[in-house]
Amino acid sequence: MPRRRPRAAPFVALGAFVTLALVSSAWSARTGWTERRSGALLLLAVAGSALAAASAARPEAVRRILEALVAAAAIVALLGLYLLWVSHEQAVQSASVQYPARYRGIGQNPNTVPLLLALAVPLTLWLWTEARARSRKALVAGALLLFDGSIVASGSRGALIAALAGAIVWVVTLRQPWRLRLALLAAAATVFAADVAITQIPKPLSPAAVHGASGPHRVVKDAELVVPLEDELGRPGKGAPPIRRTLFGTSGRARAWDGALHQIARRPVAGFGFGTEQFAFVDRYYGFDSSVPENSYLGVALQLGVVGLAALLVLLGALAAVAVRALRTLTGRALAAAQACASVVVAGVVLGLTQSYLTSPGNLASSTFWIAALCLPALAAENV
Repeated sequence: MPRRRPRAAPFVALGAFVTLALVSSAWSARTGWTERRSGALLLLAVAGSALAAASAARPEAVRRILEALVAAAAIVALLGLYLLWVSHEQAVQSASVQYPARYRGIGQNPNTVPLLLALAVPLTLWLWTEARARSRKALVAGALLLFDGSIVASGSRGALIAALAGAIVWVVTLRQPWRLRLALLAAAATVFAADVAITQIPKPLSPAAVHGASGPHRVVKDAELVVPLEDELGRPGKGAPPIRRTLFGTSGRARAWDGALHQIARRPVAGFGFGTEQFAFVDRYYGFDSSVPENSYLGVALQLGVVGLAALLVLLGALAAVAVRALRTLTGRALAAAQACASVVVAGVVLGLTQSYLTSPGNLASSTFWIAALCLPALAAENV
């Protein structure tokens, strides 16, 4: 029997991107930080590549890897519920005049854990179809409900949209009658609409309630307390109503993205160095609360310039090409695993539009994305 190996193109593209990240320490604005972050990216790339090499043309091995990713996401979600039980203040972000109270579980903010859970949703759908025993199906269905409920409670719109995108790809690629797929798409759309409606129920605090709770008026001579620099740009004038978070609002991201583009223009070719996103970007935008622009592609352009962004897009394109080939040629369990991995890739790419995570090795969602993505060339392995 001939030996099999994963298709090489995605790994060559990944190697080129990691090499660029490592070399960027030569011109980085923070050399030590770039060396540490690029080293962590290298470790993630090596681990993902090793898993892909070990599971080449072995659908059962890939299945175990994907099951482990779902189990890890379930543990994170359950730990969030435990924290909610023992400390409501730590598990829930308090409401403000712009935002309602939002569940964050064990995450740093309400968007941290939903990144991981959004990628786990299509994997859980695949795992449910693969389950044979009723008890196992019930367990997987419970995990799916936990993931969806946690995302809804967090109010993370980007995670909801990414989970929907992953579910759509999973349904569309199923080799089932078109009527069944249409019914599943309708069910996914219905769940999404219900989730969105639920996220609109909690309301932010009213300005009157905030002012009433602050006690009697007194003169404050600290400008940072009255008009903080982090809310300097786009702040409504005196007497204007506060900006409220809406379903289709950008939560200040549009202004932040515009600012990031202007910053990219300062070093358009090679950027400020890998891992320097939070230092190159400065948040002074009203309604926006983050140290990064919350867009993976703008974040890469900040760190590695248009050269780095092009390298990332080539890598994603190579993975997409392998995914299309796998979906066309594979059968049986190998095809089912490829459908799950392709769904994660699409969900992750969509999620990258609203969150800076794709090239952050310490982020659980980043690890989940790249491990699942690199399983695609392992499933589409070729003869040596």
